[in-house]
Amino acid sequence: MTETDMGNVPAWWAVEVEEFAKAHECLKRELGENGFNDFLSQRRREALELWYGLGR
Repeated sequence: MTETDMGNVPAWWAVEVEEFAKAHECLKRELGENGFNDFLSQRRREALELWYGLGR
């Protein structure tokens, strides 16, 4: 990722974004498109339950 891609951000942040993108692609390959979307949907539901206290 180049400085142009990231704009003017700290170098450590650019590295974190790059690592996240790699992990994202790896997970997507492992789970397939539908499995990956199901995984994201479940994580979103869990986050909303935690945020709104619905998980109790």
